[in-house]
Amino acid sequence: MAKRNRPGKPPAPSATASVQPVRSAWLARGRGLAPWLGVFVLLALLYPGPMFEGTVYGSADASAADAFRQVGDASRHQGEYPFWNPYLFVGMPTFGSLAYTLGVYPPTYLFEFLHTRLGLPPLTWLFGHLLLGGVGVWWLLGRWRLPWSARLLGCVGWLWFARVVAWGVHGHGSKLAAAMALPWLVGLAWEVLVRGRVRSAGLLALVLGLQFLRGHVQISYYTLLLLGALTLWNLLWPLGDGARPAWRERVRRLGLMSLAVVLGLAVGSVLLMPVHEYAALSTRGESGASGGGGSPFDYATQWSLAPEDLAAMVIPAAAGFGKATYAGRMPFTDYPNYLGLLLPALAAAAWLTRRRSLVAALAVVSVLAIVLAMGRFSPGLYQAAYAVLPYFSKFRVPSMVLVLPALLVAVLAAFGAHALSGLDDAAAGRLRRVAVALLGLGAVLTLAGATGAVAGAYRDHLAALAARSGKPSVPELLDAAWSLHRALLVRQGLVLLAAGGALVFAAGRASFRRVGLMPVLCVLVAIDLGSVARLVTQPERALIDVVRTADGGARLAPAARLEHRWRPDQRVQLPADLARDLAGIVGHDRVLPLGDDAGNNAFMTAGIRSLGGYHAAKPAAAEAIRQRLFNGVPQGRVARWLGAAAITYPGTLGPDALALLADRGLTLRPEGQPASGRMIYRLADPLPRARLVSAWRPAVPAPEDGLEPFLDAVADGRHDPAELVVLDAAPSPAPESGPEPLPRPEFIDDGLDRVVLRARTPRPALLLLADQAAPGWRVSVDGEPSRLLVADHMLRAVALPAGDHEVRFEYRDPAFARGIRLACGGLLVSLVLIAWPWIRRRGAVPSASVGE
Repeated sequence: MAKRNRPGKPPAPSATASVQPVRSAWLARGRGLAPWLGVFVLLALLYPGPMFEGTVYGSADASAADAFRQVGDASRHQGEYPFWNPYLFVGMPTFGSLAYTLGVYPPTYLFEFLHTRLGLPPLTWLFGHLLLGGVGVWWLLGRWRLPWSARLLGCVGWLWFARVVAWGVHGHGSKLAAAMALPWLVGLAWEVLVRGRVRSAGLLALVLGLQFLRGHVQISYYTLLLLGALTLWNLLWPLGDGARPAWRERVRRLGLMSLAVVLGLAVGSVLLMPVHEYAALSTRGESGASGGGGSPFDYATQWSLAPEDLAAMVIPAAAGFGKATYAGRMPFTDYPNYLGLLLPALAAAAWLTRRRSLVAALAVVSVLAIVLAMGRFSPGLYQAAYAVLPYFSKFRVPSMVLVLPALLVAVLAAFGAHALSGLDDAAAGRLRRVAVALLGLGAVLTLAGATGAVAGAYRDHLAALAARSGKPSVPELLDAAWSLHRALLVRQGLVLLAAGGALVFAAGRASFRRVGLMPVLCVLVAIDLGSVARLVTQPERALIDVVRTADGGARLAPAARLEHRWRPDQRVQLPADLARDLAGIVGHDRVLPLGDDAGNNAFMTAGIRSLGGYHAAKPAAAEAIRQRLFNGVPQGRVARWLGAAAITYPGTLGPDALALLADRGLTLRPEGQPASGRMIYRLADPLPRARLVSAWRPAVPAPEDGLEPFLDAVADGRHDPAELVVLDAAPSPAPESGPEPLPRPEFIDDGLDRVVLRARTPRPALLLLADQAAPGWRVSVDGEPSRLLVADHMLRAVALPAGDHEVRFEYRDPAFARGIRLACGGLLVSLVLIAWPWIRRRGAVPSASVGE
């Protein structure tokens, strides 16, 4: 019977990959402060200002998130957790949409304490997660006893990946924090699959649950895909180094892994269940924006990795680089998903190790993820996943899955560098072959950049790409793109030449090969990835943008600086005069912001309800309305139906513009009110957000009577929402018509989770509140529960008898309480698994010792 190697123990030295002697146990084992110091240095090199000077990054996404945070924090300070945000669109859940989930992710309290109480920098949360993610890679590579230099190389490949850097810089904190759990989850999965450890299964469940609670479901979904792929691979071709375990043991580990995933889902259910419930209302849910299952395919694949963006993974400016010079087909993108050439070359060298199953698994998953990231450009894989995999169609941005190969390639590169440095003299010729390839590539890139031999071809390529993408390609832009591309080509070529030279030197000197090669390769990878990562953190150094001139033209200018000083009072807010004037005009109704303010969330910080704003997971009905209000001339009757009382516009509207808006049903008073560079125009005939209606008709359950046909009828003037309401059920009591007009209801309380109205009606009528209807909303009339009706396919209404009534709408997320109970159960079972070895030892105590 063959002797099985102990799991985690490196294989014996061979002609392909010998193991180096440990020269520094403290560094090699990665214990104590070694991993923390190493990762801290990497972060300090890339983020010196935010770490040591307290600067922060400013971006549109960060500003939008800050507006949500202000509203939620203010509500919590008043003693009420905000489960509903009424200020954006026509209302949306805060928990189910992940707009505000403060309190469910425990590390938030730690990072807030470090910042507010101990005075650490405001981006402590960012560096805390990056630090944990980097130490996670160090710990993961420690499962295979790799030396400190290999682990540091893996940390560089992971933390300096351009997409990870961009997430932190551009305010995508939930993505970054969720991604930083990946190395820990892969390592714990390896412990379960290869060693069969019950305790590791419990830890895996807890870490997975924490990742879910961080609130980025798409990253968590890709994590589950990765764990599932590794589990199935281990069932067929075990990932361990020793003898293959029996099928019975493989199935046991499969069951243990499945239990850990189920428990992780349970721990995260306090967030996942509200998200799942909200999915039926959102653009990514069951109905979607177009009525299909999940996000429509074109919408889901907007951020597909096109072939030119695939090339940019190894040549950073292959599709341009920067706001002005990027000519690719991904929207709102100005950085590449750059891995370089050296890191993948080292990853390919991982095949020289004896861990063939593990290396093959990581390589295959990486390739599949890259193909999946191509979305609409992939050869059928994304389409198959979209059609077959459960919940896959709920997500967009296929390129986000590149976070998986970023981690796996970094791990493989650490294996490859270790394998190259461990080759014995007899196999050192392989180093020369790898060196020749790197030297050849390096020479080609350096000469291409230094001589400008490919300048014309590059300009032609970028111009053709810009034409396909619908972007400008004026000579000034092409020249700027070539200038940056040229510098990056030369730098990348020099890195490859240096790497090839180091391999040639190592082939003839065993001492350098074993001691110095990996640190040199680590430094070269850092130079390669760092040159691109620094363009993301400091775009003003080399990137350009197009800015408007005073005469309405445009010119090229250095990209805006993202890093700026932080002030304690620095928050997203409306200018004071605009907030004051709008609040006085709009009151409890809504504003329709046009121009640059269409996607501005700052209105909510002043307590003003807006028909505009931005959120990635908006309600599907809100997306249908947004298309009618902000694409072209706004359909004013739709805005009026939803309670718009005024518009804001960055300029004065002339008679022709006012006439055009009036033709669309948006009749404005011609005298505007200036405020902070904008003009406020009142509607001449606003329709109140809360109103009494005396006529109704039932909604016919047919496609021709859905939301879109209803919006068409409102926009065309064929349906008057002031006189007639469409209901999902017959009201009781039924409204009655009469000669006298119905009075306007009065707001008593108009909060986040509660709206209280006083309605005085001389006859039975319908009270319509032009706010989004959703599961969890209840209504009571004079303290007695009443039936909540869905009006006009998406709004709230209730039937009232004649008289003076107090009507109370209240929201309680129905999935939240269920999620809490399930999370407590999952946490308890996970803790039992973690304590299982101790429980077994206690249970194994001989009975004779009990009496003693």
